[in-house]
Amino acid sequence: MNLQAFKNKLLYLAEKFEQVKFIQAVRRGFIFMIPIIMVYSFSSVILSIPIPAYQSWLQSQNVRFIFDIVTLLNSATTSYFSILLVFSISWSYAEILNIKNGKSFIPFAACASFLLILGVSNENFDISYLGAPGTFSAILSAVVSVKLFDKINRLNILKIKDSDNSFILNKMIISIFPIAIILILFALLSYIVFALSGGSLQNILADLLYKFFQLIGVHKLIQGIVYMLMIQSLWFFGVHGTYLLYQVNDVYLNDLLNLNIQAMSNGFVPHEIVNTVFLNSFVNIGGCGATLALVIIFLVINKKKENVHKISKFGFIPSLFNINEIITYGVPVIFNPIFCIPFLIAPVVNLVVSYFSTIIGFIPVITQNVNWACPIFVSGYLSTQSINGVILQIALIVIDILIYIPFVNLYNSKKELEELFTESDIENIKTLKEAEHDRIRLINSLSDMYYAVFELNLESEQCVKVKIKDEYDDFDVINDFFNYVEGFIKENIPQDEQKDLLELLNKKNFIRALIEHDGILEIEYQCNYKGSNIWNRAGYILSEIRDDKPYMVTVTIRNVSDIKVEQEAHNQALKDAYEMARNANNAKTDFLSSMSHDIRTPMNAIMGMTVIAKNNKDNVEKLEDCLDKIETSSNHLLDLINDVLDMSKIESGKVTLNEEPLDLDSIIDDVLNIILPTARDKHITVKLNKEINHAFVQGDVLRINQIFLNILSNAVKFTPKNGNIQIFIREITPEYKNYISYEFKFIDNGIGMSEEFKDKIFTPFARSEESVIKNVEGTGLGMSIVKNIVDMMNGEIYVKSKINKGSEFTVILHLKSQDDIKNKTVKEDKIENKNYDFKGKKILLVEDNKLNMDIASEIIGYTGADIEKAENGKEALEKYLINKENYYDLIIMDIRMPIMNGYEATEKIRNSGRDDSETVPIIAMTADAFSDDIRKTKEAGMNAHITKPFDINKLMSVMNEMIK
Repeated sequence: MNLQAFKNKLLYLAEKFEQVKFIQAVRRGFIFMIPIIMVYSFSSVILSIPIPAYQSWLQSQNVRFIFDIVTLLNSATTSYFSILLVFSISWSYAEILNIKNGKSFIPFAACASFLLILGVSNENFDISYLGAPGTFSAILSAVVSVKLFDKINRLNILKIKDSDNSFILNKMIISIFPIAIILILFALLSYIVFALSGGSLQNILADLLYKFFQLIGVHKLIQGIVYMLMIQSLWFFGVHGTYLLYQVNDVYLNDLLNLNIQAMSNGFVPHEIVNTVFLNSFVNIGGCGATLALVIIFLVINKKKENVHKISKFGFIPSLFNINEIITYGVPVIFNPIFCIPFLIAPVVNLVVSYFSTIIGFIPVITQNVNWACPIFVSGYLSTQSINGVILQIALIVIDILIYIPFVNLYNSKKELEELFTESDIENIKTLKEAEHDRIRLINSLSDMYYAVFELNLESEQCVKVKIKDEYDDFDVINDFFNYVEGFIKENIPQDEQKDLLELLNKKNFIRALIEHDGILEIEYQCNYKGSNIWNRAGYILSEIRDDKPYMVTVTIRNVSDIKVEQEAHNQALKDAYEMARNANNAKTDFLSSMSHDIRTPMNAIMGMTVIAKNNKDNVEKLEDCLDKIETSSNHLLDLINDVLDMSKIESGKVTLNEEPLDLDSIIDDVLNIILPTARDKHITVKLNKEINHAFVQGDVLRINQIFLNILSNAVKFTPKNGNIQIFIREITPEYKNYISYEFKFIDNGIGMSEEFKDKIFTPFARSEESVIKNVEGTGLGMSIVKNIVDMMNGEIYVKSKINKGSEFTVILHLKSQDDIKNKTVKEDKIENKNYDFKGKKILLVEDNKLNMDIASEIIGYTGADIEKAENGKEALEKYLINKENYYDLIIMDIRMPIMNGYEATEKIRNSGRDDSETVPIIAMTADAFSDDIRKTKEAGMNAHITKPFDINKLMSVMNEMIK
């Protein structure tokens, strides 16, 4: 077996050990004990410093309390060590076995089993077994108890079902039978063992080991080697070997030391080389397994962030005092096949070297009784009374380091693999393995698509050619694939792309990426190949898995230069689209900035005029002026809001056109009536030239009004004083059957527009940057709204303009003819400003906003009506149902309210089954102003719709009509 095969075998064994659940539990149980072990270790260090002056000071009257506390800590952490270990191992094992029912009770059962197996009720029970000497019984009782509990519990002999009710009590009931069986079995075992031997199972094992030791023979070196192998083997399995072999250590080996001391005192030459102090000082350097060397290696080699480095820092000082539990349990060394060989071999090598060092006289036969916890180097000097003892210890530590280093490197390589393959990675690998056949079939069927196909062995890093086109046939085998790739990247890949590729194609990162991408990884790169720049796409497909690890990868290479050219063209198109979207977004941002100014301007006027009005309550003229300006600013603010909402509806496609009979003459007159007062204020002349034969057609009156008003209001805004506006209206040749086509021209001699702005005048949110225009209030949405409405009507709009010359807007509309309608004027719906008298009428006003409620009730109260109030739809419904039929003459209902909205309240009133449920008038008074909102109110059963902020005359007119 070669070295690599041996390493692989050790790694394989290490993996197998780690898969054994009870070994996992024992390891975890010891790790849980590390904090207690640390307290024990450092308290032992404090008590064991071999300086007479220090020991005298520690036990002096002044600081005696420190000595007592440290002694108490040391005793507390060792005297009951094993019973705590039982608890931690049994809990860990129950967790690993995923025992759900009664898991919390298992540690208590295991502790009771531990006490039974020790024969706690026997007269010759040794209480020290509750501490470190009882580790063998602790491990045995913990593991067996949990395994028995799991087996018995699965049988569910009592047929008890788990329940969420009385959780702890139910778990306890489920646990009674398994725990009882376990304790009975352990009690029987303890009874049988005691009946046969008069002691406990641990006593029997200790006696057997001692008898085996006695059979070895008379040569002390051989006995010493066997003893070392026995004690290290026990330690390897987590058993405190020194205590289990106490008869050898405390009796036999200690007697040999006493013989040396006695011979020395009688003037004879001592000759017992192997004895207790000899083993403690020169064999187990740093504790069993000579683990001081292991601590030193981990401190030097491993990174500071790694757990073994941190454990070694804590374990270093105790190891100097031969206390090795921190490192042995923390790494762990126990149940770790990688460290089994050095753990056994290092002490044996130390024993042989020290033995022959004594034979040749480098150190004397030990005749000094030195405490086992005496620190390294001090023990070497005190035991030999010579500096040679210290030199020998240093040499032995170096030898131990050399023994341990290869195994530490192997351990670190295993840890790297563990870091590489997390639990989720292992699951992914298993999934990939299941799909391995499909991947191989896929590779074979697609191989013709690539100019090169290779097989990469991840273990040997050898890459073998499978297929390659002649023009690329440079090699057959790459022996060191990842190093070759690194060199290729540095020579042929552009500098700015090298870093990411080098990082990805590092072996560790590559394997991880392959696993994370479900066994298929693709990389695109640009390279210089034989003087040409080409784009390649390298594919890596996991084609074989061995021992649950990626083993073979199929590498494919394809020239994708043509695809990249197309892709770049596509990307450029995306960039252009993005740029357009970004410009539109910037325009919207600019709009929001401008809107902030435009909204704040009228708001400032409203708030300012309100303050002035409050301060001039007695000045009627000033008060009226303030109120007029508040009204003007409010109307302007409402216009801004309406424009924004209109544009939002248009962009979302929610605007629909209503076809209804209309009179173009009447529409033009209405528009002029709105525009002329403002034009007269600026002394602007407005001329109308109209040549139409068909004034009566069908169309959307509101939207046509909107087109004309937006264009003409802009003309008035941007035409200076004493300017001219001309309107030309004529019929043109129809483009559609049964439709009449009209041309509307709006010409002014205002400030005009630049060519740049003219091209984007119909863009939403666009506003000119000219200083004259920037001071004019507006949203930048008016012309965009016009353009969208004209497009919806299948019309056309054109604009001509020159700076300081003026602008000309031409609108062409196609309106459905109405030949059956006689030439007549459409009656203008004007609301006269008159007083309404609703005395004796009961009106229910439903409004959740207190301020709106106060305003509406105050205004409606002028009519003399009796007003009742409700704050939401539910309260309104209750008032309606409580009162007699025909109690209310009118209900004015808000829409958006808490608890119950206006739609729901209206529907419930209409469906209440009362005689007046269908006749009581209900008016919607809401800030929802779109045509869809009007439609919804009618569908809910409301008779009319008034928009907030409401026009008082319109409200009164509708109320008058409803109450009649």
